[in-house]
Amino acid sequence: VNPNLPVGGSTSDWIAAAQGSLEGKSALSFAIQFSSFGRHLEGKNDVDASFTDKLDAAIFNLGFDHFLSSNFRFGVRVPVGTIRVKPLGGLEQTVSGFGDVRLSGSFGVHSLFSRRLPVIRLRGSLALPSGTVTRVEDSNPEVPPNLVSIGAGVIAPGLELLVSQSIGTLFSIHGWLGAELPLTHNSANFRTGRSLTGGVGGLFRASDSLQATLDIVASDREKSRSRQVGEIVNSGGTTASARLGLRVRLGDKVFAGVGASVPFFQNVNGTQIASSYSLSTSLTVMLGTEDGEHAHGDEEHEHEEADHDHEEHGNESQGEHGNHAGQNIESDIKSLASGGESFSLEQAAVPGKITVVDFWADWCAPCKLLEKRLAVLAGKHENLAIRKVEVPSFTTPVANEHLRGASGLPIVWLISPTGEIVEKLESAGVDAIVAAVEKQLSH
Repeated sequence: VNPNLPVGGSTSDWIAAAQGSLEGKSALSFAIQFSSFGRHLEGKNDVDASFTDKLDAAIFNLGFDHFLSSNFRFGVRVPVGTIRVKPLGGLEQTVSGFGDVRLSGSFGVHSLFSRRLPVIRLRGSLALPSGTVTRVEDSNPEVPPNLVSIGAGVIAPGLELLVSQSIGTLFSIHGWLGAELPLTHNSANFRTGRSLTGGVGGLFRASDSLQATLDIVASDREKSRSRQVGEIVNSGGTTASARLGLRVRLGDKVFAGVGASVPFFQNVNGTQIASSYSLSTSLTVMLGTEDGEHAHGDEEHEHEEADHDHEEHGNESQGEHGNHAGQNIESDIKSLASGGESFSLEQAAVPGKITVVDFWADWCAPCKLLEKRLAVLAGKHENLAIRKVEVPSFTTPVANEHLRGASGLPIVWLISPTGEIVEKLESAGVDAIVAAVEKQLSH
Protein backbone atom coordinates (compact mmCIF):
# COMPACT_ATOMS: atom_id res chain seq x y z
CA VAL A 1 0.00 0.00 0.00
CA ASN A 2 2.12 2.90 1.18
CA PRO A 3 5.66 2.60 -0.14
CA ASN A 4 7.05 3.46 3.31
CA LEU A 5 5.34 0.51 4.99
CA PRO A 6 6.61 -3.06 5.15
CA VAL A 7 3.34 -4.21 3.57
CA GLY A 8 2.28 -3.36 0.03
CA GLY A 9 -0.77 -3.64 -2.19
CA SER A 10 1.13 -4.49 -5.37
CA THR A 11 4.49 -5.77 -6.52
CA SER A 12 5.62 -2.26 -7.45
CA ASP A 13 4.70 -0.95 -3.98
CA TRP A 14 6.69 -3.79 -2.45
CA ILE A 15 9.65 -2.95 -4.67
CA ALA A 16 9.33 0.66 -3.53
CA ALA A 17 9.43 -0.52 0.08
CA ALA A 18 12.64 -2.42 -0.65
CA GLN A 19 14.33 0.39 -2.55
CA GLY A 20 12.96 3.53 -0.91
CA SER A 21 11.88 5.23 -4.13
CA LEU A 22 11.04 4.23 -7.69
CA GLU A 23 11.27 7.67 -9.28
CA GLY A 24 13.25 7.55 -12.51
CA LYS A 25 13.59 3.77 -12.41
CA SER A 26 12.30 1.04 -14.68
CA ALA A 27 11.16 -2.54 -14.16
CA LEU A 28 11.40 -5.45 -16.57
CA SER A 29 9.02 -8.33 -15.87
CA PHE A 30 8.60 -11.82 -17.25
CA ALA A 31 5.44 -13.83 -16.57
CA ILE A 32 4.10 -17.18 -17.75
CA GLN A 33 0.51 -18.30 -17.28
CA PHE A 34 -0.78 -21.78 -18.02
CA SER A 35 -4.54 -22.30 -18.27
CA SER A 36 -6.52 -25.47 -18.80
CA PHE A 37 -9.94 -25.35 -20.46
CA GLY A 38 -11.60 -28.67 -19.76
CA ARG A 39 -15.18 -27.83 -18.79
CA HIS A 40 -18.09 -27.88 -21.21
CA LEU A 41 -20.78 -25.53 -19.89
CA GLU A 42 -24.27 -24.72 -20.99
CA GLY A 43 -25.18 -21.69 -18.92
CA LYS A 44 -24.18 -22.66 -15.38
CA ASN A 45 -24.47 -26.40 -15.97
CA ASP A 46 -21.75 -28.87 -16.87
CA VAL A 47 -22.23 -30.95 -19.98
CA ASP A 48 -20.70 -34.42 -20.28
CA ALA A 49 -16.97 -33.67 -20.57
CA SER A 50 -16.31 -36.84 -22.59
CA PHE A 51 -17.90 -35.08 -25.56
CA THR A 52 -15.90 -31.90 -25.14
CA ASP A 53 -12.96 -30.46 -27.02
CA LYS A 54 -10.13 -29.49 -24.68
CA LEU A 55 -7.75 -26.55 -24.80
CA ASP A 56 -4.50 -25.79 -22.99
CA ALA A 57 -3.04 -22.29 -23.19
CA ALA A 58 0.44 -21.03 -22.24
CA ILE A 59 0.90 -17.26 -22.40
CA PHE A 60 4.29 -15.55 -21.93
CA ASN A 61 4.14 -11.87 -21.01
CA LEU A 62 7.06 -9.46 -21.33
CA GLY A 63 6.44 -6.21 -19.46
CA PHE A 64 8.26 -2.92 -19.07
CA ASP A 65 7.32 -0.17 -16.60
CA HIS A 66 8.91 3.23 -16.07
CA PHE A 67 8.23 5.28 -12.94
CA LEU A 68 8.19 8.99 -13.67
CA SER A 69 7.49 9.67 -9.99
CA SER A 70 6.14 7.90 -6.94
CA ASN A 71 2.66 8.72 -8.25
CA PHE A 72 2.86 8.24 -12.00
CA ARG A 73 4.03 5.30 -14.06
CA PHE A 74 3.55 4.00 -17.58
CA GLY A 75 4.11 0.58 -19.06
CA VAL A 76 3.75 -1.81 -21.97
CA ARG A 77 2.90 -5.52 -22.04
CA VAL A 78 3.75 -7.79 -24.98
CA PRO A 79 2.14 -11.25 -24.75
CA VAL A 80 3.10 -14.26 -26.84
CA GLY A 81 1.20 -17.49 -26.49
CA THR A 82 0.49 -21.02 -27.63
CA ILE A 83 -2.89 -22.74 -27.48
CA ARG A 84 -3.18 -26.45 -28.01
CA VAL A 85 -6.61 -27.60 -29.19
CA LYS A 86 -7.64 -31.24 -28.82
CA PRO A 87 -10.88 -31.68 -30.79
CA LEU A 88 -12.84 -34.90 -30.41
CA GLY A 89 -12.31 -37.20 -33.31
CA GLY A 90 -9.79 -34.86 -34.92
CA LEU A 91 -6.11 -34.13 -35.00
CA GLU A 92 -4.54 -31.99 -32.29
CA GLN A 93 -3.90 -28.45 -33.47
CA THR A 94 -1.64 -25.72 -32.13
CA VAL A 95 -2.21 -21.97 -32.46
CA SER A 96 0.70 -19.65 -31.69
CA GLY A 97 1.24 -15.93 -32.00
CA PHE A 98 1.15 -12.54 -30.33
CA GLY A 99 -1.58 -11.45 -27.98
CA ASP A 100 -2.87 -7.90 -27.62
CA VAL A 101 -0.03 -5.49 -26.90
CA ARG A 102 -1.25 -3.29 -24.07
CA LEU A 103 -0.14 0.23 -23.17
CA SER A 104 -0.96 1.57 -19.71
CA GLY A 105 -0.49 4.54 -17.44
CA SER A 106 -1.49 4.93 -13.81
CA PHE A 107 -1.68 7.77 -11.33
CA GLY A 108 -1.70 7.17 -7.59
CA VAL A 109 -2.93 9.74 -5.11
CA HIS A 110 -1.58 8.14 -1.94
CA SER A 111 0.83 11.02 -1.29
CA LEU A 112 -1.84 13.73 -1.71
CA PHE A 113 -3.60 12.74 1.51
CA SER A 114 -2.69 11.37 4.92
CA ARG A 115 -1.11 7.94 4.64
CA ARG A 116 -3.62 6.68 7.17
CA LEU A 117 -6.24 6.99 4.44
CA PRO A 118 -6.61 4.49 1.57
CA VAL A 119 -4.26 4.51 -1.39
CA ILE A 120 -6.17 5.31 -4.60
CA ARG A 121 -4.79 4.59 -8.04
CA LEU A 122 -6.41 5.23 -11.42
CA ARG A 123 -5.09 3.21 -14.34
CA GLY A 124 -5.86 3.66 -18.02
CA SER A 125 -4.95 1.16 -20.72
CA LEU A 126 -5.17 0.67 -24.47
CA ALA A 127 -5.16 -2.77 -26.07
CA LEU A 128 -3.79 -2.83 -29.62
CA PRO A 129 -5.11 -5.21 -32.31
CA SER A 130 -2.07 -7.50 -32.40
CA GLY A 131 -3.83 -10.59 -31.06
CA THR A 132 -3.93 -13.87 -32.98
CA VAL A 133 -7.41 -15.15 -33.90
CA THR A 134 -7.84 -18.55 -35.61
CA ARG A 135 -10.87 -20.59 -36.65
CA VAL A 136 -10.42 -24.25 -35.69
CA GLU A 137 -12.70 -26.56 -37.70
CA ASP A 138 -14.08 -29.82 -36.32
CA SER A 139 -13.78 -33.05 -38.29
CA ASN A 140 -17.56 -33.32 -38.11
CA PRO A 141 -18.97 -30.73 -40.54
CA GLU A 142 -22.16 -30.50 -38.46
CA VAL A 143 -20.18 -29.25 -35.46
CA PRO A 144 -19.58 -25.48 -35.52
CA PRO A 145 -15.93 -24.36 -35.45
CA ASN A 146 -14.15 -22.95 -32.42
CA LEU A 147 -12.71 -19.45 -32.58
CA VAL A 148 -9.39 -19.68 -30.76
CA SER A 149 -7.69 -16.40 -29.92
CA ILE A 150 -4.64 -15.16 -28.05
CA GLY A 151 -6.01 -11.80 -27.02
CA ALA A 152 -9.03 -10.30 -28.77
CA GLY A 153 -7.30 -8.70 -31.74
CA VAL A 154 -9.19 -5.42 -31.35
CA ILE A 155 -8.53 -1.86 -30.22
CA ALA A 156 -9.93 -1.56 -26.72
CA PRO A 157 -9.47 1.29 -24.21
CA GLY A 158 -9.84 0.44 -20.55
CA LEU A 159 -10.07 2.16 -17.18
CA GLU A 160 -9.52 0.73 -13.72
CA LEU A 161 -9.81 2.14 -10.19
CA LEU A 162 -7.80 0.48 -7.41
CA VAL A 163 -8.09 1.17 -3.69
CA SER A 164 -5.98 -0.35 -0.90
CA GLN A 165 -5.70 0.22 2.83
CA SER A 166 -3.11 -0.99 5.29
CA ILE A 167 -4.17 -2.55 8.59
CA GLY A 168 -1.20 -2.30 10.91
CA THR A 169 2.15 -3.41 9.52
CA LEU A 170 1.28 -6.98 8.47
CA PHE A 171 -2.01 -6.77 6.62
CA SER A 172 -3.69 -4.77 3.89
CA ILE A 173 -6.98 -5.04 2.05
CA HIS A 174 -7.62 -3.94 -1.51
CA GLY A 175 -10.29 -3.79 -4.16
CA TRP A 176 -10.60 -2.74 -7.79
CA LEU A 177 -13.18 -2.14 -10.51
CA GLY A 178 -12.44 -1.85 -14.22
CA ALA A 179 -14.05 -1.75 -17.64
CA GLU A 180 -12.86 -2.30 -21.20
CA LEU A 181 -14.73 -1.33 -24.38
CA PRO A 182 -13.65 -2.94 -27.71
CA LEU A 183 -13.99 -0.50 -30.61
CA THR A 184 -13.03 -2.51 -33.71
CA HIS A 185 -13.52 -5.92 -35.32
CA ASN A 186 -10.68 -8.43 -35.47
CA SER A 187 -9.35 -10.46 -38.40
CA ALA A 188 -12.16 -13.00 -37.97
CA ASN A 189 -14.70 -10.17 -38.42
CA PHE A 190 -16.09 -10.24 -34.89
CA ARG A 191 -15.86 -7.80 -32.02
CA THR A 192 -15.72 -8.97 -28.43
CA GLY A 193 -18.24 -7.56 -25.99
CA ARG A 194 -17.78 -4.93 -23.34
CA SER A 195 -16.19 -6.34 -20.17
CA LEU A 196 -16.39 -5.40 -16.50
CA THR A 197 -13.91 -6.74 -13.95
CA GLY A 198 -13.58 -6.29 -10.22
CA GLY A 199 -12.36 -7.92 -7.09
CA VAL A 200 -11.49 -7.71 -3.43
CA GLY A 201 -8.67 -9.27 -1.52
CA GLY A 202 -6.15 -9.16 1.25
CA LEU A 203 -2.40 -9.27 1.65
CA PHE A 204 -0.38 -10.76 4.49
CA ARG A 205 3.29 -9.97 5.04
CA ALA A 206 4.79 -13.19 6.38
CA SER A 207 8.31 -11.72 6.49
CA ASP A 208 10.48 -9.07 4.87
CA SER A 209 10.96 -11.44 1.93
CA LEU A 210 7.56 -13.11 1.60
CA GLN A 211 4.04 -11.87 1.00
CA ALA A 212 0.82 -13.80 0.39
CA THR A 213 -2.35 -12.55 -1.30
CA LEU A 214 -5.85 -13.98 -1.56
CA ASP A 215 -8.31 -12.39 -3.99
CA ILE A 216 -11.84 -12.96 -5.18
CA VAL A 217 -12.03 -11.87 -8.83
CA ALA A 218 -15.20 -11.44 -10.91
CA SER A 219 -15.68 -10.59 -14.58
CA ASP A 220 -18.63 -10.11 -16.88
CA ARG A 221 -18.42 -9.92 -20.67
CA GLU A 222 -21.17 -9.17 -23.14
CA LYS A 223 -21.73 -11.36 -26.18
CA SER A 224 -19.44 -10.83 -29.16
CA ARG A 225 -20.83 -9.63 -32.47
CA SER A 226 -19.98 -10.75 -35.99
CA ARG A 227 -20.23 -8.61 -39.10
CA GLN A 228 -21.87 -11.51 -40.95
CA VAL A 229 -24.33 -13.02 -38.46
CA GLY A 230 -24.66 -10.34 -35.76
CA GLU A 231 -24.70 -11.54 -32.15
CA ILE A 232 -22.64 -14.66 -31.44
CA VAL A 233 -24.79 -16.79 -29.15
CA ASN A 234 -21.99 -18.88 -27.64
CA SER A 235 -19.89 -16.05 -26.29
CA GLY A 236 -19.57 -13.94 -23.17
CA GLY A 237 -20.73 -14.67 -19.65
CA THR A 238 -19.91 -14.21 -15.98
CA THR A 239 -17.08 -15.80 -14.00
CA ALA A 240 -15.91 -15.57 -10.38
CA SER A 241 -12.60 -17.05 -9.26
CA ALA A 242 -10.45 -17.43 -6.17
CA ARG A 243 -6.84 -16.42 -6.70
CA LEU A 244 -3.90 -17.17 -4.39
CA GLY A 245 -0.50 -15.58 -4.86
CA LEU A 246 2.94 -15.61 -3.23
CA ARG A 247 5.63 -12.98 -3.76
CA VAL A 248 9.25 -13.60 -2.84
CA ARG A 249 11.93 -10.93 -2.66
CA LEU A 250 15.14 -12.48 -3.96
CA GLY A 251 17.15 -9.28 -3.55
CA ASP A 252 16.85 -5.51 -3.67
CA LYS A 253 16.34 -5.66 -7.43
CA VAL A 254 14.80 -9.09 -8.06
CA PHE A 255 11.28 -10.19 -7.14
CA ALA A 256 9.50 -13.45 -7.99
CA GLY A 257 5.91 -14.58 -7.74
CA VAL A 258 3.72 -17.64 -8.19
CA GLY A 259 -0.06 -17.83 -8.35
CA ALA A 260 -3.04 -20.09 -8.90
CA SER A 261 -6.62 -19.29 -9.88
CA VAL A 262 -9.67 -21.57 -9.74
CA PRO A 263 -13.17 -20.51 -10.87
CA PHE A 264 -15.96 -21.27 -8.41
CA PHE A 265 -18.81 -19.74 -10.41
CA GLN A 266 -19.30 -19.70 -14.19
CA ASN A 267 -22.41 -18.75 -16.13
CA VAL A 268 -21.75 -18.64 -19.87
CA ASN A 269 -23.99 -17.60 -22.72
CA GLY A 270 -25.02 -20.61 -24.79
CA THR A 271 -22.56 -23.49 -24.80
CA GLN A 272 -18.82 -22.88 -24.30
CA ILE A 273 -15.57 -24.52 -23.28
CA ALA A 274 -14.66 -22.94 -19.92
CA SER A 275 -11.53 -22.62 -17.80
CA SER A 276 -10.75 -25.26 -15.18
CA TYR A 277 -7.73 -23.62 -13.52
CA SER A 278 -4.74 -21.33 -14.15
CA LEU A 279 -1.18 -21.35 -12.83
CA SER A 280 1.30 -18.51 -13.15
CA THR A 281 4.84 -17.50 -12.29
CA SER A 282 6.63 -14.18 -12.68
CA LEU A 283 10.00 -12.50 -12.26
CA THR A 284 10.59 -8.73 -11.94
CA VAL A 285 14.01 -7.10 -12.27
CA MET A 286 14.64 -3.45 -11.46
CA LEU A 287 16.67 -1.35 -13.87
CA GLY A 288 18.31 2.03 -13.40
CA THR A 289 20.53 3.82 -10.90
CA GLU A 290 20.53 3.50 -7.17
CA ASP A 291 18.22 5.81 -5.23
CA GLY A 292 20.90 8.06 -3.79
CA GLU A 293 22.89 8.10 -7.03
CA HIS A 294 19.84 9.14 -8.99
CA ALA A 295 18.77 11.83 -6.57
CA HIS A 296 22.12 13.47 -5.80
CA GLY A 297 24.71 12.30 -8.30
CA ASP A 298 28.23 11.77 -7.02
CA GLU A 299 27.43 13.17 -3.59
CA GLU A 300 25.43 10.10 -2.58
CA HIS A 301 27.72 7.62 -4.35
CA GLU A 302 30.22 8.08 -1.55
CA HIS A 303 27.82 6.44 0.90
CA GLU A 304 26.48 3.45 -1.01
CA GLU A 305 29.03 1.00 0.40
CA ALA A 306 29.08 2.47 3.90
CA ASP A 307 28.38 0.39 6.97
CA HIS A 308 24.70 0.18 7.93
CA ASP A 309 25.18 0.76 11.64
CA HIS A 310 23.32 4.03 11.97
CA GLU A 311 25.55 5.94 14.36
CA GLU A 312 28.86 4.92 12.77
CA HIS A 313 27.44 5.35 9.26
CA GLY A 314 26.62 8.95 9.96
CA ASN A 315 29.83 9.96 11.68
CA GLU A 316 32.36 8.17 9.48
CA SER A 317 30.90 8.41 5.99
CA GLN A 318 29.73 11.97 6.32
CA GLY A 319 33.13 13.14 7.43
CA GLU A 320 34.36 11.82 4.07
CA HIS A 321 31.56 13.59 2.30
CA GLY A 322 32.37 16.87 4.03
CA ASN A 323 35.93 16.74 2.74
CA HIS A 324 34.69 15.86 -0.75
CA ALA A 325 32.41 18.89 -0.77
CA GLY A 326 35.14 21.19 0.44
CA GLN A 327 33.72 21.33 3.99
CA ASN A 328 35.45 20.20 7.18
CA ILE A 329 32.53 19.88 9.59
CA GLU A 330 32.26 17.00 12.03
CA SER A 331 28.74 15.60 11.70
CA ASP A 332 26.69 15.63 14.90
CA ILE A 333 24.85 12.31 14.45
CA LYS A 334 24.14 10.14 17.49
CA SER A 335 21.84 7.35 18.60
CA LEU A 336 19.25 8.66 21.04
CA ALA A 337 17.35 5.43 21.78
CA SER A 338 17.61 1.87 20.45
CA GLY A 339 15.66 -1.38 20.72
CA GLY A 340 12.35 0.45 21.13
CA GLU A 341 13.33 2.28 24.32
CA SER A 342 11.73 5.66 24.93
CA PHE A 343 13.29 9.06 25.63
CA SER A 344 12.39 12.53 26.86
CA LEU A 345 12.34 15.77 24.90
CA GLU A 346 15.09 17.12 27.14
CA GLN A 347 17.31 14.20 26.15
CA ALA A 348 16.66 14.78 22.45
CA ALA A 349 17.11 18.56 22.15
CA VAL A 350 20.63 19.87 21.53
CA PRO A 351 20.92 23.46 22.83
CA GLY A 352 21.84 26.00 20.17
CA LYS A 353 21.21 23.61 17.26
CA ILE A 354 18.37 22.52 15.01
CA THR A 355 17.75 18.96 16.17
CA VAL A 356 16.25 16.31 13.92
CA VAL A 357 14.81 13.30 15.75
CA ASP A 358 14.77 10.52 13.16
CA PHE A 359 12.52 7.55 14.01
CA TRP A 360 13.75 4.57 11.96
CA ALA A 361 13.62 0.78 11.67
CA ASP A 362 15.52 -1.92 9.80
CA TRP A 363 12.35 -2.90 7.89
CA CYS A 364 11.84 0.67 6.64
CA ALA A 365 13.69 1.08 3.33
CA PRO A 366 12.92 4.83 2.94
CA CYS A 367 14.55 5.30 6.36
CA LYS A 368 17.84 4.19 4.82
CA LEU A 369 17.54 6.73 2.04
CA LEU A 370 16.58 9.44 4.54
CA GLU A 371 19.60 8.51 6.66
CA LYS A 372 21.89 9.28 3.73
CA ARG A 373 20.17 12.55 2.92
CA LEU A 374 20.22 13.80 6.52
CA ALA A 375 23.84 12.80 6.90
CA VAL A 376 24.73 14.92 3.87
CA LEU A 377 23.07 17.93 5.52
CA ALA A 378 24.82 17.22 8.82
CA GLY A 379 28.15 17.26 7.01
CA LYS A 380 27.44 20.76 5.71
CA HIS A 381 25.75 22.49 8.68
CA GLU A 382 27.45 22.65 12.06
CA ASN A 383 24.21 23.96 13.62
CA LEU A 384 22.38 20.69 12.77
CA ALA A 385 22.18 17.69 15.10
CA ILE A 386 20.69 14.31 14.13
CA ARG A 387 19.34 12.08 16.89
CA LYS A 388 18.25 8.59 15.82
CA VAL A 389 15.51 6.58 17.52
CA GLU A 390 14.99 2.92 16.61
CA VAL A 391 11.38 1.71 16.38
CA PRO A 392 11.41 -2.09 15.91
CA SER A 393 7.59 -2.16 16.04
CA PHE A 394 4.64 0.03 17.01
CA THR A 395 4.12 -1.91 20.23
CA THR A 396 7.41 -0.78 21.80
CA PRO A 397 7.65 1.81 24.63
CA VAL A 398 8.90 4.55 22.32
CA ALA A 399 5.96 4.04 19.95
CA ASN A 400 3.43 3.91 22.79
CA GLU A 401 4.75 7.16 24.24
CA HIS A 402 5.60 9.22 21.16
CA LEU A 403 4.00 7.61 18.08
CA ARG A 404 0.45 6.75 19.06
CA GLY A 405 -1.72 6.28 15.98
CA ALA A 406 1.24 6.14 13.60
CA SER A 407 1.17 3.41 10.97
CA GLY A 408 4.46 3.83 9.12
CA LEU A 409 7.98 5.21 9.06
CA PRO A 410 9.98 7.36 8.64
CA ILE A 411 8.73 9.92 11.16
CA VAL A 412 10.78 13.01 11.98
CA TRP A 413 10.59 15.69 14.65
CA LEU A 414 12.21 19.08 14.19
CA ILE A 415 13.33 20.77 17.40
CA SER A 416 14.39 24.42 17.62
CA PRO A 417 17.67 25.59 19.19
CA THR A 418 15.64 26.55 22.27
CA GLY A 419 14.30 22.99 22.73
CA GLU A 420 10.78 23.34 21.32
CA ILE A 421 9.24 20.96 18.78
CA VAL A 422 8.47 23.11 15.75
CA GLU A 423 7.25 20.40 13.38
CA LYS A 424 6.31 16.71 13.33
CA LEU A 425 6.53 15.05 9.91
CA GLU A 426 4.45 11.87 9.94
CA SER A 427 3.01 11.69 6.40
CA ALA A 428 5.82 13.08 4.29
CA GLY A 429 8.20 11.54 1.79
CA VAL A 430 11.98 11.76 1.99
CA ASP A 431 12.19 14.82 -0.28
CA ALA A 432 9.60 16.68 1.80
CA ILE A 433 11.43 15.88 5.05
CA VAL A 434 14.77 17.11 3.69
CA ALA A 435 13.09 20.28 2.40
CA ALA A 436 11.59 20.93 5.84
CA VAL A 437 14.99 20.54 7.52
CA GLU A 438 16.62 22.86 4.99
CA LYS A 439 13.90 25.44 5.62
CA GLN A 440 14.63 25.41 9.36
CA LEU A 441 18.35 25.74 8.69
CA SER A 442 17.75 28.80 6.53
CA HIS A 443 15.99 30.69 9.33
